[in-house]
Amino acid sequence: MDILGFSELVSSGSFAKNARRYRTILEQIVGLDRVSDSLNYVTFSDTIVLTTGDQHKDLLELLQVTGELTFQLLCDLGWPVRGAISFGPLIRIPSGRRTDLMVAGEAIVDAYHYETNQDWVGVMLTPKLVENLGTQGADFFCLSVIKHYAHIPFKAEPSGEYEGYVVCPITTNSQSNFSTEEIFSRSPELAGTVWTNEIHPALRNRFAPKLKELKALAPDPRSQRKYTKTLAWIESLEPNALLVIAQLKKDGCCALRKAAVR
Repeated sequence: MDILGFSELVSSGSFAKNARRYRTILEQIVGLDRVSDSLNYVTFSDTIVLTTGDQHKDLLELLQVTGELTFQLLCDLGWPVRGAISFGPLIRIPSGRRTDLMVAGEAIVDAYHYETNQDWVGVMLTPKLVENLGTQGADFFCLSVIKHYAHIPFKAEPSGEYEGYVVCPITTNSQSNFSTEEIFSRSPELAGTVWTNEIHPALRNRFAPKLKELKALAPDPRSQRKYTKTLAWIESLEPNALLVIAQLKKDGCCALRKAAVR
């Protein structure tokens, strides 16, 4: 996950001014008391790398944390981010609980490829992750934190669009009071309770206005384009679709090895 316009943030002094708040947001969202020990992160320059394990609840946490970071960094700091979530083997060298000194592997390379090829403010699921979700992947794709989007903006010609899945930016209160373990073990009871239509008003009322502010400040049409395309995606969301969650079955989902977002 990359912070867009990072050079300008550094040269203007905005990054130094907000560095402490940036750290606080990371610690609150990827907090020791909020998520499992499988979820770790490392930051350097304009990049945040999140890694997790191979359980179903790990991916669910990764999706939630990614959505929260995307929302919070933009709405609190005015920092737009772009990223991709991939799947594959990883090498990790931890530097402490929850943080990594170094991460490397196929998932990082794949996520980097798709992150750098997008032309908007958002996070997508790479084809490698979609493929490895397997036959039970629909359980995840029905979560309202994930949206199918037929027009993910890409820099590549000629069409400049990719059909796939993206992560919805979400607020920290857009989740139920149940843990991810409970979601998978008690899914029939909890269907419809997680990530409901709280997401849609937050995108319209907080996320979109921030994008419009940044678009107005962008120095040229090319810089404005990524905000225009992201606003078009928000407008395309149907409120009814955000009321749906799959009945996640503890023993019915596919197995994952590793997932990573860059």
